[in-house]
Amino acid sequence: MFGLEFSHILVLAAIALIVLGPKQMPQLARILGKTIGELRKAMREVSSQISIDLEDEKPSKKSETSTKVSKDQT
Repeated sequence: MFGLEFSHILVLAAIALIVLGPKQMPQLARILGKTIGELRKAMREVSSQISIDLEDEKPSKKSETSTKVSKDQT
């Protein structure tokens, strides 16, 4: 995960606990979880839209090719 080892994550969590305090840590974790979930959802939507757009382009290229072939044969 981003090139971080488990020990690095523990150090970052300890620093966050010291800086923010134990009362704000659950709130921060909740906010981070929601943000990461929303980012993943947005990435899935963009990825699926790109896939749909690519699928829409494939038939149009085939029809252009078949049109060129039929013109060349006549």
